[in-house]
Amino acid sequence: QIAEAVLVHEKKLSPEQVRKRVTELKSLIMTLHREGIGVILDVVFNHTYKKKGNALDVCAPDYYYRMDGSKPADGSGCGNETRSESPMFFKLMEDCVTYLAKNYHVDGFRFDLMGLHDVDCMNRLRASLDDLYEDGSGKNILTYGEGWYWQPPFGVSGADKRHIGYLNERIGMFNDVTRDGLRGGNSEGKGYVQGNLAALDDVMSGLSGGAFKSADCIKFKAPTQQVLYAACHDNYTLFDKLSLTSNKKDTVRMQKMTAFMLMSGVGIPFLQAGEEFLRTKGMDDNSYKSGDEINKLDWSRMSKNWGIVNYYRQLIKIRQSNRIFEDLNAAKESFEFLTAPSGAVAYKIGDVIYAVNNTENDFDLNLTVPHAVLADIDRADIDGLGVVSGAVKVKAHGVLALRRA
Repeated sequence: QIAEAVLVHEKKLSPEQVRKRVTELKSLIMTLHREGIGVILDVVFNHTYKKKGNALDVCAPDYYYRMDGSKPADGSGCGNETRSESPMFFKLMEDCVTYLAKNYHVDGFRFDLMGLHDVDCMNRLRASLDDLYEDGSGKNILTYGEGWYWQPPFGVSGADKRHIGYLNERIGMFNDVTRDGLRGGNSEGKGYVQGNLAALDDVMSGLSGGAFKSADCIKFKAPTQQVLYAACHDNYTLFDKLSLTSNKKDTVRMQKMTAFMLMSGVGIPFLQAGEEFLRTKGMDDNSYKSGDEINKLDWSRMSKNWGIVNYYRQLIKIRQSNRIFEDLNAAKESFEFLTAPSGAVAYKIGDVIYAVNNTENDFDLNLTVPHAVLADIDRADIDGLGVVSGAVKVKAHGVLALRRA
Protein backbone atom coordinates (compact mmCIF):
# COMPACT_ATOMS: atom_id res chain seq x y z
CA GLN A 1 0.00 0.00 0.00
CA ILE A 2 2.66 2.47 -1.11
CA ALA A 3 0.20 5.36 -1.58
CA GLU A 4 -1.04 5.12 2.00
CA ALA A 5 2.53 4.88 3.24
CA VAL A 6 3.27 8.16 1.48
CA LEU A 7 0.18 9.82 2.92
CA VAL A 8 1.17 8.94 6.48
CA HIS A 9 4.94 9.25 6.24
CA GLU A 10 5.54 10.79 9.70
CA LYS A 11 7.76 8.74 11.97
CA LYS A 12 6.59 6.83 15.05
CA LEU A 13 2.91 6.56 14.14
CA SER A 14 1.12 3.60 15.64
CA PRO A 15 -0.92 1.30 13.36
CA GLU A 16 -4.08 2.83 14.81
CA GLN A 17 -2.86 6.36 13.99
CA VAL A 18 -2.09 5.26 10.44
CA ARG A 19 -5.57 3.80 10.00
CA LYS A 20 -7.06 7.00 11.41
CA ARG A 21 -5.20 9.18 8.88
CA VAL A 22 -6.42 7.01 6.02
CA THR A 23 -10.01 7.00 7.25
CA GLU A 24 -9.99 10.76 7.82
CA LEU A 25 -8.88 11.49 4.26
CA LYS A 26 -11.42 9.11 2.76
CA SER A 27 -14.17 10.69 4.88
CA LEU A 28 -13.06 14.18 3.86
CA ILE A 29 -13.20 13.33 0.15
CA MET A 30 -16.59 11.66 0.54
CA THR A 31 -17.99 14.72 2.36
CA LEU A 32 -16.70 17.10 -0.33
CA HIS A 33 -18.20 14.93 -3.05
CA ARG A 34 -21.58 15.05 -1.31
CA GLU A 35 -21.39 18.85 -1.56
CA GLY A 36 -20.57 18.70 -5.27
CA ILE A 37 -16.89 19.57 -4.77
CA GLY A 38 -14.22 17.60 -6.63
CA VAL A 39 -10.82 16.81 -5.13
CA ILE A 40 -7.50 17.13 -6.97
CA LEU A 41 -4.32 15.95 -5.29
CA ASP A 42 -1.05 17.84 -5.73
CA VAL A 43 1.52 15.07 -6.21
CA VAL A 44 5.26 15.68 -5.92
CA PHE A 45 7.19 12.82 -7.51
CA ASN A 46 10.01 14.87 -9.04
CA HIS A 47 12.38 14.98 -6.04
CA THR A 48 12.81 13.73 -2.50
CA TYR A 49 13.80 15.71 0.59
CA LYS A 50 17.02 13.75 0.85
CA LYS A 51 18.74 10.92 -1.00
CA LYS A 52 21.06 9.46 1.61
CA GLY A 53 19.04 7.19 3.84
CA ASN A 54 15.89 7.52 1.73
CA ALA A 55 14.08 4.19 1.50
CA LEU A 56 14.27 4.19 -2.29
CA ASP A 57 18.03 4.73 -2.30
CA VAL A 58 18.60 2.16 0.44
CA CYS A 59 16.63 -0.34 -1.65
CA ALA A 60 18.56 0.34 -4.88
CA PRO A 61 21.39 2.89 -4.59
CA ASP A 62 21.31 5.56 -7.35
CA TYR A 63 18.65 3.64 -9.33
CA TYR A 64 15.71 5.91 -8.53
CA TYR A 65 17.62 9.16 -9.10
CA ARG A 66 19.05 10.96 -12.11
CA MET A 67 22.74 11.30 -11.40
CA ASP A 68 25.10 14.11 -12.38
CA GLY A 69 28.35 12.27 -12.00
CA SER A 70 28.48 11.16 -8.40
CA LYS A 71 25.77 13.59 -7.29
CA PRO A 72 22.01 13.53 -7.82
CA ALA A 73 20.80 15.94 -10.50
CA ASP A 74 18.96 19.06 -9.38
CA GLY A 75 16.45 20.05 -12.05
CA SER A 76 13.92 20.97 -9.38
CA GLY A 77 16.04 23.46 -7.44
CA CYS A 78 15.25 21.32 -4.40
CA GLY A 79 17.88 18.64 -5.05
CA ASN A 80 17.56 14.85 -5.42
CA GLU A 81 15.82 14.68 -8.80
CA THR A 82 14.05 11.37 -9.37
CA ARG A 83 14.23 9.25 -12.54
CA SER A 84 10.75 8.76 -13.99
CA GLU A 85 12.15 6.89 -16.99
CA SER A 86 13.36 4.00 -14.81
CA PRO A 87 10.85 1.13 -14.92
CA MET A 88 10.43 0.79 -11.17
CA PHE A 89 10.10 4.51 -10.43
CA PHE A 90 7.44 4.72 -13.13
CA LYS A 91 5.71 1.76 -11.46
CA LEU A 92 5.79 3.59 -8.13
CA MET A 93 4.13 6.61 -9.77
CA GLU A 94 1.59 4.46 -11.59
CA ASP A 95 0.73 2.44 -8.48
CA CYS A 96 0.26 5.63 -6.46
CA VAL A 97 -2.05 7.48 -8.84
CA THR A 98 -4.17 4.48 -9.77
CA TYR A 99 -4.51 3.41 -6.14
CA LEU A 100 -5.47 6.91 -5.00
CA ALA A 101 -7.95 7.27 -7.85
CA LYS A 102 -9.60 3.90 -7.27
CA ASN A 103 -9.57 3.74 -3.46
CA TYR A 104 -9.92 7.41 -2.53
CA HIS A 105 -12.00 8.45 -5.58
CA VAL A 106 -9.99 11.59 -6.20
CA ASP A 107 -10.98 13.55 -9.29
CA GLY A 108 -7.56 14.50 -10.60
CA PHE A 109 -3.85 14.97 -10.11
CA ARG A 110 -1.72 18.10 -10.36
CA PHE A 111 1.91 17.17 -11.00
CA ASP A 112 4.50 19.40 -9.34
CA LEU A 113 7.28 20.34 -11.79
CA MET A 114 5.80 17.99 -14.37
CA GLY A 115 8.49 19.14 -16.79
CA LEU A 116 10.97 16.92 -14.93
CA HIS A 117 9.00 13.77 -15.75
CA ASP A 118 9.62 12.31 -19.17
CA VAL A 119 6.96 12.51 -21.88
CA ASP A 120 6.53 8.74 -22.11
CA CYS A 121 5.98 8.47 -18.36
CA MET A 122 3.18 11.05 -18.37
CA ASN A 123 1.47 9.52 -21.41
CA ARG A 124 1.59 6.07 -19.82
CA LEU A 125 0.14 7.42 -16.55
CA ARG A 126 -2.68 9.01 -18.52
CA ALA A 127 -3.37 5.68 -20.27
CA SER A 128 -3.39 3.83 -16.94
CA LEU A 129 -5.98 6.23 -15.54
CA ASP A 130 -8.03 6.00 -18.73
CA ASP A 131 -8.17 2.21 -18.39
CA LEU A 132 -8.89 2.21 -14.66
CA TYR A 133 -12.61 1.44 -15.01
CA GLU A 134 -14.40 -0.78 -17.51
CA ASP A 135 -16.94 1.94 -18.31
CA GLY A 136 -14.19 4.32 -19.42
CA SER A 137 -14.89 6.85 -16.67
CA GLY A 138 -11.20 6.97 -15.83
CA LYS A 139 -10.90 9.37 -18.75
CA ASN A 140 -12.71 11.94 -16.61
CA ILE A 141 -9.84 12.07 -14.11
CA LEU A 142 -7.97 15.34 -14.63
CA THR A 143 -4.21 15.35 -15.16
CA TYR A 144 -2.24 18.57 -15.39
CA GLY A 145 0.89 20.13 -14.00
CA GLU A 146 3.69 22.63 -14.16
CA GLY A 147 5.30 22.53 -17.59
CA TRP A 148 8.62 23.86 -16.38
CA TYR A 149 11.61 23.17 -14.12
CA TRP A 150 14.69 24.87 -12.75
CA GLN A 151 16.95 22.94 -15.15
CA PRO A 152 15.84 20.48 -17.87
CA PRO A 153 16.04 16.76 -17.04
CA PHE A 154 19.12 14.82 -18.13
CA GLY A 155 18.83 12.61 -21.19
CA VAL A 156 15.04 12.65 -21.65
CA SER A 157 12.35 14.81 -23.20
CA GLY A 158 10.55 16.40 -20.27
CA ALA A 159 6.76 16.86 -20.15
CA ASP A 160 7.24 20.60 -20.52
CA LYS A 161 6.09 23.50 -22.71
CA ARG A 162 8.56 22.59 -25.45
CA HIS A 163 7.22 19.06 -25.73
CA ILE A 164 3.51 19.72 -25.25
CA GLY A 165 2.84 18.42 -28.75
CA TYR A 166 4.01 14.95 -27.72
CA LEU A 167 1.68 14.72 -24.73
CA ASN A 168 -1.81 13.24 -24.65
CA GLU A 169 -4.47 15.89 -25.33
CA ARG A 170 -5.85 15.35 -21.82
CA ILE A 171 -2.60 16.18 -20.06
CA GLY A 172 -2.74 19.88 -19.31
CA MET A 173 -0.27 22.47 -18.11
CA PHE A 174 -0.39 26.00 -16.78
CA ASN A 175 -0.25 28.61 -19.54
CA ASP A 176 2.24 31.07 -18.06
CA VAL A 177 2.51 33.00 -21.35
CA THR A 178 -1.15 34.03 -21.19
CA ARG A 179 -0.83 34.57 -17.42
CA ASP A 180 2.02 37.02 -17.96
CA GLY A 181 0.13 38.62 -20.83
CA LEU A 182 -2.81 39.27 -18.52
CA ARG A 183 -1.04 40.67 -15.44
CA GLY A 184 2.69 40.68 -16.13
CA GLY A 185 5.45 38.39 -14.91
CA ASN A 186 6.05 37.29 -11.35
CA SER A 187 8.03 40.39 -10.35
CA GLU A 188 7.02 43.96 -11.19
CA GLY A 189 6.18 43.55 -14.88
CA LYS A 190 2.81 44.73 -16.20
CA GLY A 191 0.31 42.94 -18.39
CA TYR A 192 -2.66 43.95 -20.49
CA VAL A 193 -4.98 44.76 -17.59
CA GLN A 194 -2.43 47.22 -16.14
CA GLY A 195 -2.19 49.03 -19.48
CA ASN A 196 0.49 47.11 -21.39
CA LEU A 197 -1.59 46.87 -24.56
CA ALA A 198 1.23 45.12 -26.45
CA ALA A 199 0.62 42.05 -24.28
CA LEU A 200 -2.83 41.47 -25.80
CA ASP A 201 -1.49 39.01 -28.40
CA ASP A 202 -0.16 36.70 -25.68
CA VAL A 203 -3.49 36.93 -23.88
CA MET A 204 -5.49 36.04 -26.97
CA SER A 205 -3.21 33.15 -27.92
CA GLY A 206 -4.55 31.46 -24.80
CA LEU A 207 -8.13 32.73 -24.74
CA SER A 208 -8.65 31.62 -28.36
CA GLY A 209 -7.55 28.08 -27.50
CA GLY A 210 -4.76 28.39 -30.04
CA ALA A 211 -6.96 29.59 -32.89
CA PHE A 212 -4.69 32.66 -32.80
CA LYS A 213 -0.97 32.33 -32.11
CA SER A 214 1.34 34.99 -30.74
CA ALA A 215 5.09 34.97 -31.28
CA ASP A 216 5.76 33.54 -27.81
CA CYS A 217 2.72 31.31 -27.35
CA ILE A 218 2.87 27.72 -26.14
CA LYS A 219 2.16 25.39 -29.06
CA PHE A 220 -0.73 23.43 -27.53
CA LYS A 221 -2.13 20.84 -29.92
CA ALA A 222 -5.55 20.99 -28.23
CA PRO A 223 -7.24 23.52 -25.91
CA THR A 224 -7.78 20.74 -23.37
CA GLN A 225 -4.04 20.98 -22.68
CA GLN A 226 -4.01 24.52 -21.35
CA VAL A 227 -4.89 25.73 -17.86
CA LEU A 228 -5.78 29.42 -18.03
CA TYR A 229 -4.96 31.30 -14.83
CA ALA A 230 -3.64 34.53 -13.35
CA ALA A 231 -2.52 33.34 -9.90
CA CYS A 232 -1.94 30.15 -7.93
CA HIS A 233 -0.32 29.18 -4.62
CA ASP A 234 3.14 30.28 -5.78
CA ASN A 235 4.11 33.94 -6.16
CA TYR A 236 1.78 36.89 -5.48
CA THR A 237 -1.98 36.56 -5.22
CA LEU A 238 -3.67 38.37 -8.10
CA PHE A 239 -4.82 41.18 -5.81
CA ASP A 240 -1.29 41.66 -4.42
CA LYS A 241 0.26 41.55 -7.90
CA LEU A 242 -2.15 44.17 -9.25
CA SER A 243 -1.76 46.34 -6.14
CA LEU A 244 2.01 46.24 -6.52
CA THR A 245 2.02 47.22 -10.20
CA SER A 246 -0.84 49.69 -10.56
CA ASN A 247 -2.78 52.55 -9.03
CA LYS A 248 -4.58 50.94 -6.11
CA LYS A 249 -7.88 52.67 -6.93
CA ASP A 250 -7.96 50.66 -10.20
CA THR A 251 -7.06 47.28 -8.70
CA VAL A 252 -10.61 45.94 -8.41
CA ARG A 253 -11.46 47.00 -11.97
CA MET A 254 -8.32 45.29 -13.26
CA GLN A 255 -9.12 42.13 -11.35
CA LYS A 256 -12.63 42.11 -12.80
CA MET A 257 -11.19 42.47 -16.30
CA THR A 258 -8.80 39.59 -15.62
CA ALA A 259 -11.63 37.36 -14.40
CA PHE A 260 -13.82 38.33 -17.36
CA MET A 261 -11.11 37.31 -19.81
CA LEU A 262 -10.25 34.06 -18.03
CA MET A 263 -13.90 33.02 -17.90
CA SER A 264 -14.21 33.58 -21.65
CA GLY A 265 -11.14 31.50 -22.52
CA VAL A 266 -11.07 28.30 -24.55
CA GLY A 267 -9.20 26.19 -22.02
CA ILE A 268 -9.54 25.06 -18.42
CA PRO A 269 -10.06 28.15 -16.22
CA PHE A 270 -8.28 28.07 -12.87
CA LEU A 271 -8.86 30.42 -9.93
CA GLN A 272 -6.78 30.58 -6.78
CA ALA A 273 -8.81 29.98 -3.63
CA GLY A 274 -9.99 33.34 -2.33
CA GLU A 275 -9.21 35.18 -5.55
CA GLU A 276 -12.86 36.16 -5.81
CA PHE A 277 -12.73 38.09 -2.53
CA LEU A 278 -9.39 39.81 -3.26
CA ARG A 279 -7.23 37.42 -1.27
CA THR A 280 -3.99 38.94 -0.01
CA LYS A 281 -0.85 37.46 1.49
CA GLY A 282 0.42 40.87 2.54
CA MET A 283 2.75 41.04 -0.48
CA ASP A 284 4.45 37.75 0.44
CA ASP A 285 5.36 36.22 -2.94
CA ASN A 286 6.91 33.01 -1.61
CA SER A 287 4.74 31.96 1.30
CA TYR A 288 5.50 28.23 1.46
CA LYS A 289 7.02 28.64 4.93
CA SER A 290 5.13 31.69 6.14
CA GLY A 291 2.53 29.95 8.28
CA ASP A 292 -1.23 30.19 8.62
CA GLU A 293 -1.37 33.90 9.38
CA ILE A 294 -0.20 34.64 5.83
CA ASN A 295 -1.63 31.63 3.97
CA LYS A 296 -5.05 31.30 5.60
CA LEU A 297 -8.28 32.16 3.81
CA ASP A 298 -9.61 35.29 5.52
CA TRP A 299 -13.35 34.72 5.08
CA SER A 300 -14.16 38.19 6.43
CA ARG A 301 -12.98 39.52 3.08
CA MET A 302 -15.91 37.78 1.39
CA SER A 303 -18.51 40.01 3.05
CA LYS A 304 -16.30 43.08 2.67
CA ASN A 305 -15.89 42.44 -1.07
CA TRP A 306 -19.27 40.88 -1.86
CA GLY A 307 -19.65 42.88 -5.08
CA ILE A 308 -16.68 41.26 -6.78
CA VAL A 309 -17.54 37.85 -5.27
CA ASN A 310 -20.91 38.03 -6.99
CA TYR A 311 -19.23 39.25 -10.18
CA TYR A 312 -17.11 36.08 -10.23
CA ARG A 313 -20.17 33.93 -9.51
CA GLN A 314 -22.09 35.42 -12.40
CA LEU A 315 -19.14 35.09 -14.79
CA ILE A 316 -18.99 31.39 -13.92
CA LYS A 317 -22.73 31.03 -14.59
CA ILE A 318 -22.37 32.83 -17.92
CA ARG A 319 -19.58 30.44 -18.92
CA GLN A 320 -21.60 27.40 -17.84
CA SER A 321 -24.59 28.62 -19.85
CA ASN A 322 -22.45 28.83 -23.02
CA ARG A 323 -22.76 25.14 -23.85
CA ILE A 324 -19.98 25.24 -26.44
CA PHE A 325 -17.47 25.10 -23.58
CA GLU A 326 -18.57 21.53 -22.86
CA ASP A 327 -16.37 20.60 -25.84
CA LEU A 328 -13.26 22.76 -25.89
CA ASN A 329 -12.26 21.58 -29.35
CA ALA A 330 -15.65 22.73 -30.67
CA ALA A 331 -15.23 26.01 -28.78
CA LYS A 332 -11.91 26.58 -30.53
CA GLU A 333 -13.54 25.90 -33.89
CA SER A 334 -16.29 28.40 -33.11
CA PHE A 335 -13.87 31.17 -32.09
CA GLU A 336 -14.27 34.26 -34.26
CA PHE A 337 -12.63 37.69 -34.00
CA LEU A 338 -14.93 40.68 -34.48
CA THR A 339 -13.93 44.19 -35.48
CA ALA A 340 -12.22 46.19 -32.73
CA PRO A 341 -9.56 48.94 -32.66
CA SER A 342 -5.91 48.37 -31.81
CA GLY A 343 -5.43 47.66 -28.11
CA ALA A 344 -8.97 46.32 -27.74
CA VAL A 345 -10.51 43.00 -28.77
CA ALA A 346 -13.92 41.54 -29.57
CA TYR A 347 -14.63 37.88 -30.24
CA LYS A 348 -17.46 35.39 -30.37
CA ILE A 349 -17.39 31.91 -28.84
CA GLY A 350 -20.52 29.80 -29.13
CA ASP A 351 -23.52 32.06 -28.57
CA VAL A 352 -21.73 34.79 -26.56
CA ILE A 353 -19.90 37.89 -27.78
CA TYR A 354 -17.07 39.12 -25.57
CA ALA A 355 -15.45 42.55 -25.88
CA VAL A 356 -12.53 43.96 -23.87
CA ASN A 357 -11.30 47.53 -24.17
CA ASN A 358 -8.41 48.71 -22.02
CA THR A 359 -7.65 51.72 -24.21
CA GLU A 360 -8.41 55.35 -23.34
CA ASN A 361 -11.31 55.58 -25.84
CA ASP A 362 -14.74 54.00 -26.21
CA PHE A 363 -15.46 52.01 -29.37
CA ASP A 364 -18.64 50.83 -31.05
CA LEU A 365 -19.56 47.19 -31.52
CA ASN A 366 -22.11 46.92 -34.32
CA LEU A 367 -24.97 44.47 -33.74
CA THR A 368 -27.49 43.62 -36.46
CA VAL A 369 -30.00 42.12 -34.02
CA PRO A 370 -30.89 42.84 -30.37
CA HIS A 371 -28.62 41.28 -27.72
CA ALA A 372 -28.94 40.91 -23.97
CA VAL A 373 -26.09 42.41 -21.95
CA LEU A 374 -24.75 39.74 -19.60
CA ALA A 375 -21.81 41.65 -18.12
CA ASP A 376 -19.96 44.93 -18.17
CA ILE A 377 -17.05 46.08 -16.01
CA ASP A 378 -19.33 46.95 -13.08
CA ARG A 379 -21.87 44.13 -13.03
CA ALA A 380 -22.58 40.65 -14.34
CA ASP A 381 -25.91 38.82 -14.34
CA ILE A 382 -26.85 35.62 -16.15
CA ASP A 383 -30.43 36.93 -16.34
CA GLY A 384 -29.28 40.03 -18.21
CA LEU A 385 -28.66 43.71 -17.54
CA GLY A 386 -30.78 44.98 -20.41
CA VAL A 387 -31.12 44.66 -24.20
CA VAL A 388 -29.10 46.62 -26.78
CA SER A 389 -28.86 46.75 -30.57
CA GLY A 390 -27.18 48.71 -33.34
CA ALA A 391 -23.94 50.51 -32.42
CA VAL A 392 -23.19 49.41 -28.84
CA LYS A 393 -20.51 51.29 -26.96
CA VAL A 394 -17.71 49.36 -25.30
CA LYS A 395 -16.43 51.84 -22.77
CA ALA A 396 -12.77 52.68 -22.24
CA HIS A 397 -11.22 50.36 -19.63
CA GLY A 398 -14.34 48.23 -19.81
CA VAL A 399 -15.74 44.90 -20.92
CA LEU A 400 -18.99 43.64 -22.40
CA ALA A 401 -20.58 40.19 -22.74
CA LEU A 402 -23.63 39.84 -25.00
CA ARG A 403 -26.00 37.09 -26.05
CA ARG A 404 -28.62 37.30 -28.79
CA ALA A 405 -31.94 38.24 -27.20
